[in-house]
Amino acid sequence: MSDPKPSFHPAPSRPRLKLPRGACDVHFHVFGPQAKFPFAAGRSYTPADAPKEKLFALHKHLGIERGVVVQSAAHGYDNSAAADLIAARRDDYLGVALVPTTASVEELKKLQSSMEDAARSMRDSVESVNKEVAATESELNKLAQSANPDADSHTAIPAPAPEAHSPQGELPLEPGSKPQERKHA
Repeated sequence: MSDPKPSFHPAPSRPRLKLPRGACDVHFHVFGPQAKFPFAAGRSYTPADAPKEKLFALHKHLGIERGVVVQSAAHGYDNSAAADLIAARRDDYLGVALVPTTASVEELKKLQSSMEDAARSMRDSVESVNKEVAATESELNKLAQSANPDADSHTAIPAPAPEAHSPQGELPLEPGSKPQERKHA
């Protein structure tokens, strides 16, 4: 595996456009610090540490007040780094958890609790960068069905391009297919 590279610009310029009050970053990742939140053994890449403190400083610099942290496959199913970020700024940040397709309703409720009840979505990818995380279409459908119906959340299932292959084989997708989502209200 190559040396970790930062996934962010270390010294971005201040934006010329002032963002409106309450501006929200709707998709970002937090990595590590690896000493506290180890990366998954089966990952296909190793990012440089990009902990919550760097993210908070970047958001402040850019004028972003709120956000949605999306669990990265680099950390696998261990959502601890995302949960730590949410716990630090509970009123400002929500999360998208990465969960195995075999997760039970009880496991999903425990995850929701560990993320300060701020996990509003769960995902698993059919085209994952981490082979341990990839799932079949039937597994993803089971996951969507097992989601906690009492939670204000949804299940996002990112679909690959038609020519892409999952480790379990090609999925029957039409060109222009959209990710499948199941809303839980």
